[in-house]
Amino acid sequence: MTQPLLPTLAVLALGFCLTSWWFSQAFRTVPLDAAFDYIIVGGGTAGCVLASRLSADPNVTVLLIEAGGAPSGWTGLLSKIPLMTPLLQKTTVDWAYMSTPQKNAFMALKNNQFGLAAGKGMGGTSMINAMVYMRGNQADYDQWAKDGCHGWNYSTILPYFIKAERNHNSILRETGYHGASGLLHVGDVEGLPELTTAFLSAGAESGYGTYDLNGKEQMGFMKPQATINQGVRCTSYDAYIRPVLHRTNLHILPNSVVTKVIVTTSKKAEGVLAIGADGKSFRINTTKQGEVIISGGTIASPKILMNSGIGPRRHLEEMKIPVLADLPVGHNLKDHPFVGVYFTIEKPLSITQSKLLSPKEMMKYLFLGEGYYATNGMNGVAFLRTSLANTTKPDIELQSIGVGSVINDVMKDVSNYRPDTWESFKPPNYSTTQEGFLIAVSLLAAKSTGRVELNSTDPSGAPVIDLNYFSKTEDVNRLAEGIKMTVDIVHRSAAFQEIGAKAHFPAYAECSGFEAGTMGYFRCLVKQTAVSIYHFVGTCKMGALSDPTSVLDPTLRVKGFTGLRVVDASIMPSVPSGNTMAPVVMVAERAGDIIKARKKCGENQKNMIPTSCY
Repeated sequence: MTQPLLPTLAVLALGFCLTSWWFSQAFRTVPLDAAFDYIIVGGGTAGCVLASRLSADPNVTVLLIEAGGAPSGWTGLLSKIPLMTPLLQKTTVDWAYMSTPQKNAFMALKNNQFGLAAGKGMGGTSMINAMVYMRGNQADYDQWAKDGCHGWNYSTILPYFIKAERNHNSILRETGYHGASGLLHVGDVEGLPELTTAFLSAGAESGYGTYDLNGKEQMGFMKPQATINQGVRCTSYDAYIRPVLHRTNLHILPNSVVTKVIVTTSKKAEGVLAIGADGKSFRINTTKQGEVIISGGTIASPKILMNSGIGPRRHLEEMKIPVLADLPVGHNLKDHPFVGVYFTIEKPLSITQSKLLSPKEMMKYLFLGEGYYATNGMNGVAFLRTSLANTTKPDIELQSIGVGSVINDVMKDVSNYRPDTWESFKPPNYSTTQEGFLIAVSLLAAKSTGRVELNSTDPSGAPVIDLNYFSKTEDVNRLAEGIKMTVDIVHRSAAFQEIGAKAHFPAYAECSGFEAGTMGYFRCLVKQTAVSIYHFVGTCKMGALSDPTSVLDPTLRVKGFTGLRVVDASIMPSVPSGNTMAPVVMVAERAGDIIKARKKCGENQKNMIPTSCY
């Protein structure tokens, strides 16, 4: 963080703390000797949704266990100010995982490794993400269903997106694709109107329409939407848990790390082992018909299952863990790699450090909840299809961020850049008044697949995360073409040329053999600088019971077990074509209905719960 920004944040902290009550939350004491109908492991995006929906039934008891706490103090403040997202990484609210060194990626980074952010605390990653609200492509979910995930086709899951959403855009609410009375606040991103206009105009000039890409049309350009309410981040904790903290059947146990699931000889989950804030281990049981629901996320959920003896036999035996079930836990790690292309502009239309220091800008946020601080910095989203795509779906996502000179040492440290490559990434004569924007060009449906494994059986130890980026050359080529398409759209656009937009091509030594702006250069750029946009999914994949690559059945039960489910991004067979928060909320909303239907209609390992039950 640059020193001049500290006084600014100090003023914001004072004003914000005087007008809000978010930052200290005392939870009722949890009776650890009691048994609960539902033990939810992880108070993140999915866990908060599920705890809220299940505890709506006063006849059941719900325990939500979270490794972190409620947002509080300095990080609690930063988590509420949308523009401060980058400052949250590598803090106490981030698990701050690190990938393994990559053979074909991260070559501009220290040791070819990249830091993988994942939220730690009530709200999970919804507390530290960029708040972008994108649902993914309709065909993504229809493919899930075709591959054996019965009941997860688009027409079935769309009502759950709508149920969750309280959209602030009155026009979108009338389309039939959006909700007006849900718990999750979603609204248009304001604050950069000129850059948004230029972005949408550039799309139109290149033959793309402007649509609601969360609606009927899912190829083209749009003004972004985000989970921001009156200038404040809306997390799943804010939306789903805060309003129901009065429920006496909802118990929350913060600052406690679950180490394993306790399973009977008949493969029934009957509780969990955890370590509390005092470092002592304890056990919590479910009721006779109760369930343990793992909602730790794509990295933590497979770790908990493997520590419990559920995972690949060979790996568990290597770790000296007794094998309860040989399932491909931790496999199928999917993600969206992206390359950030920086464009300088000649007109004062973007967010710069000097503008953020303006007293006017600070007061605008403190007293009106508006201005740059009230945004996530985004000014446009688009979905495109390269000539190499083998489907009719888009295979490239663009996210335009009007960051200007807000490319500082915080971003360098978060991204793990080497000092020499970081200097090349910045444009010449870079200063705190530099105007510009960055377009994150993301590859959708990458063919390369990674894996999560245990590093040790120490519950506090980080797992081994091998993203395995670009093991398939096709991924490099498609992302490189996506970058070229993006640069061409900007450079050929009259709207962008009117403001003097020009791509900055970093002069990395490894790419010196290629002329800047050519496909050879872009392929080199992909291997040098493509990193994760934190959309990892798939490590506890759901699928048909007969599918040997799946861990869960379509009702999210761990195959071969009773009373044990997983509900989070790890259940997704593939990454939806977009950002992942909205799909995770949808999954948790639908899981709540599936679990409640179990009590009404029953279930077994062979038959689906009748959809008429929920």
